[in-house]
Amino acid sequence: MNLDKRSNLSVNPWFCAAFFIMALMLSACGSSDDDSTGDIRFYNLSENSPAIYLTIDEDLDDEDDDAYEKTYTGVDFLSLSSASSIENGDYFYEIAFQNDDSTSRDDLEILLEGSLNIVKESTQLLVLNGDIHSPEASNL
Repeated sequence: MNLDKRSNLSVNPWFCAAFFIMALMLSACGSSDDDSTGDIRFYNLSENSPAIYLTIDEDLDDEDDDAYEKTYTGVDFLSLSSASSIENGDYFYEIAFQNDDSTSRDDLEILLEGSLNIVKESTQLLVLNGDIHSPEASNL
C-alpha cells in the first residue's frame, strides 16, 4: 500500500455546510422534560353566532382563587383563537356569548359546558358548530 498517493475521495463543501447546519438545528430541537403544558385553541363555526367566549376552569363550582380560571376574548364566526398554554390536567369549559355590555364571566350567557384534558406538548382544538340556538362542541 502506497501512502504517498493522494486519495481519490473528495468532499463536497455544500455537503459539509448542510451537515453542519442540520447538526446545529437538531441540537436546538431538544425538548425539556420540565415542560408540563399543552395548548388550547377555539374555532367558531356557528354561522349565526355573535362573538363567542371560551372559559377554561379547573372547578366550575369552586370560586377559590388558587384554581385555574380564564375567560378568553370573543371569537367571531370563522375565526380561530390564538393558542394558549395551560398546565396539563383535566378542565371544564364554558362556551358563552356576551348578553350585555360586560364581558365578565358572570355576565356571559352560557351555551355549552363540557370537559377536556390538556396533555403535555399537544394542542386541544375546541370547535363550536351548528345553529347558535342548538350548538354543538367538538373537542379534537
